[in-house]
Amino acid sequence: IFSSITIKGSYVGNRLHTQEAIDFFASILIKVPFKVRKLSELTQVIRLLEEGKIAGRDLLDISVSSITHILS
Repeated sequence: IFSSITIKGSYVGNRLHTQEAIDFFASILIKVPFKVRKLSELTQVIRLLEEGKIAGRDLLDISVSSITHILS
């Protein structure tokens, strides 16, 4: 499991405001919506990405069973 956090800065606010924002997001009050899709849906996922119709993240299942299903 990977976690990536990038804080680039802000043109407004001060350090206290920044800390409050970090604390807010760290409290998991905001959850990123995600869907797990089969590898066979890759073409559809790419199309949805290009159309800007994916909210959050779409994850592709690349487990052995998913790949075996495509190859059979």
